[in-house]
Amino acid sequence: MVLSIYKTMGIMTQAAPPFLDALPVSKIYGVGDVTEARFKELGITTGQELKQLGLGRLQEMFGKRGTDLYHFVRG
Repeated sequence: MVLSIYKTMGIMTQAAPPFLDALPVSKIYGVGDVTEARFKELGITTGQELKQLGLGRLQEMFGKRGTDLYHFVRG
């Protein structure tokens, strides 16, 4: 799904990781106000910072949605 977003936005696959690293978490698909606030409490404001959370931690915090966030931010 994320790759289809890149294609739609005209972003080449090689450019995706730097694009996602710089992306504010509020712009990541599925991150709304509540999730953004939780990330902000943890000091997480960008995709690069979000990548520092492991799959288990994201699943613990967000359940199945944590799995999606883990994969979205990694392209």
